[in-house]
Amino acid sequence: IADQLNHRIQKWANGALSGVTVAGGNGIGTAAAFLNNPTGVFIDKLGNVIVADRFNNRIQKWGGGASSGITLAGTGFQGVSISHLIVPYGVFV
Repeated sequence: IADQLNHRIQKWANGALSGVTVAGGNGIGTAAAFLNNPTGVFIDKLGNVIVADRFNNRIQKWGGGASSGITLAGTGFQGVSISHLIVPYGVFV
């Protein structure tokens, strides 16, 4: 679940009463351990969490149990260059 305003990705097990944070959850920020309004999430076949980190203008990958993400796309800055993203909203691998 992309929990946008809490700046985190939550995993809810079937029948659970609460979720577990699997990415972000450290507040709002631009460093690798932070997300800023995540809007899309995809889990790849290896269990990596791929996140459209909307207001950080990047796509982040969080491995299982990771405390920070790795930028897959975008630079963190808005722009029209092919290396920039502007508020990415979704992600699919």
